[in-house]
Order: sequence, then structure tokens, then C-alpha cells
Amino acid sequence: MAGRNMSTDAMIGEIGGKLEMLIASNKDASESRRRTHEKIDALGQEVHELRAGLKDLSDRVTEIEPTWKDYLRKQDQVRGAGTLGRAIWKAGGWILAAAVALVGFYAWVTSHITFRP
Repeated sequence: MAGRNMSTDAMIGEIGGKLEMLIASNKDASESRRRTHEKIDALGQEVHELRAGLKDLSDRVTEIEPTWKDYLRKQDQVRGAGTLGRAIWKAGGWILAAAVALVGFYAWVTSHITFRP
């Protein structure tokens, strides 16, 4: 019977070893699930913070939109004023040139005409 007890003791030892492996595996799985849940919670918090930041950014863009449109409108006005200024400058040059030519022609004509009393 001593052989049978040894065999039973060995079987109990083997079952105990397997039970310890199952308990350790269960602890590892439980720890892994806990870490996974912590990571998911942290990711959820990050998504929430990103969503809040994006909402804030969207609100800021909405707030500056009228100012930006006004800036673009004024930029177009400045561009148009520059074009008008160049056109006036050129027209002034042509008018000045015409006035100089007219005075020159008048001087030439009056220098060739002699009045006899």
C-alpha cells in the first residue's frame, strides 16, 4: 500500500502543481485585463481631451472668421488702390508730357511769327 500512497501523493502533487499553474495563469490573465482596461481608460481620457481641444479650436476659428474676411476684403481694396494709383500716375505723366509738348509747340509757333504794325 505504500506504493499506492506514493502514487496518490504524486498524483496529488501533480494536480497541486497544475492547480498552482492555473492560479498563476489566472492571475496573469487578470493582471493583463487590468492593464488593458487601464490603457483603454487612458485612451478614452485622451480622446475626450482631444475632442475638447478640437471644439475650442473650432470656436476660435469661428470667432476670427469675420476678422479674417475683413482682412481679405481690405487686402483686395489695397490691391485695387495700387492699380488705380499706377493708372493715375501714368495718366499724369501723359498729361504732363502733352503740356510740355503744347508749350514747346506754342514757343516754336510764336518764335516764327512776326507781327508788323
